[in-house]
Amino acid sequence: MTKDAQKILLITSSGGGGLIQAAVAKEQELKELNPNTVIVRKDMMLEWIWRIFGWFGVNSWNWAQRHGSVFSQFGLSKFQKLAEYLFWPCVFWNALKTMLKGNFDRVIDTQPIGTSAIIKAIRIVNSLQKKNVILEKILVDLPTKKSTHFFGTIRKLSSKDKRYLKLITIEPLLEKGETPEFFWKKHCNLSSQSIQYEPFYIRSSFKHFIGKNCRKKPIDVLVRTQNAIEASVMKTIFSRGSIHAKTHDDGFVFSLPPEDKVFVILLGSQPSFQGTKDYVDNFVKVVKKHSSIKAHLFVYCSEYQAHKNNLYHYLCEHIRNMQDYPAHFSIVPMSFQKDDVVAPLFYRSDIAITRSGGQTAMELMAVSSGETWIHSETKPKDHALTLQQLLHGIPVWEAGNACYMIEKHNSKIVIPEMIPELIEPTYG
Repeated sequence: MTKDAQKILLITSSGGGGLIQAAVAKEQELKELNPNTVIVRKDMMLEWIWRIFGWFGVNSWNWAQRHGSVFSQFGLSKFQKLAEYLFWPCVFWNALKTMLKGNFDRVIDTQPIGTSAIIKAIRIVNSLQKKNVILEKILVDLPTKKSTHFFGTIRKLSSKDKRYLKLITIEPLLEKGETPEFFWKKHCNLSSQSIQYEPFYIRSSFKHFIGKNCRKKPIDVLVRTQNAIEASVMKTIFSRGSIHAKTHDDGFVFSLPPEDKVFVILLGSQPSFQGTKDYVDNFVKVVKKHSSIKAHLFVYCSEYQAHKNNLYHYLCEHIRNMQDYPAHFSIVPMSFQKDDVVAPLFYRSDIAITRSGGQTAMELMAVSSGETWIHSETKPKDHALTLQQLLHGIPVWEAGNACYMIEKHNSKIVIPEMIPELIEPTYG
């Protein structure tokens, strides 16, 4: 390690794809500033919490997202309060042991659990090693009154512990007549001196598209495949349409002319099975009416596995068996993609439908020039759904993120059944 390089402990969690993405964004930023920086990343759920409970937490949350169970996600969010007490000794001991051994210059945290335990460990290490390290806590979700999973643990910190905390965030969403100072005092019991505002916390690939015009020339997007079987299945599906694709060592390169329509469905790291299928069906229904305009739909389906309970496999079989399929419409199923694939898709999309995870929201707001629609699990009614009804279909803090995006980015909350009436005006 060079003289100016630092050694940094980066704490994150597998309890949410956005928490990992935020850690990646921070790591990229630190490496850009100084390639010699040493970063040690620790996964709170899988490394510091008792393994069986960490496994249960991660997999239960993933199951709830795949099945679109907002009720289960609400229930699991309540478990966090118990986890704070139950796992406090584990988090404290592992944080202390890691920091004593690692001799770190900085500690950065992108996840909500164990704030008190980590700060207590920092205070002991500071005393023993004569350092002045603080906890730099990145608020991954958008700062609204619903960000309770981050705010609750911070608000309960002692006055001494709060001296060792710096909360890194974007500007909060304020109520009428509210000031930022009042917001942070009310929700976190923090003064403005403990808050550090930064631009959107986004991965490096997204930064290349900020402020650029995507309508002037064609854009090429590389979509990677994990193996030859997945590549063959993907090609079978997108070949039903008219998209221009070139074979690449890692997958396929798709050329997207400025006059074509581009749609993206990315319902989180664990996409809703039924929701994804219903969106695809409704897009097909609308696109059939507009045969003079080529359209392309990129759909995130998690990993490919050849069995009926796998979303990728199920969706491809469903598309393959569609009758009267519109030849001017191409559907591209995707497994996990790095940020250098997601960034140009968000940038180029005419419509992007996503969940309202904080990291996804920031990346969309940073680069998207098209429509951004937020998925809700609310079931259709025989009347127009109100905003409150749609928000009920979005779990806990993500509902706050949705409100932030509506206010700051003119986003809409949607369910699959609303697609036909909403897309028609974009073809005008």
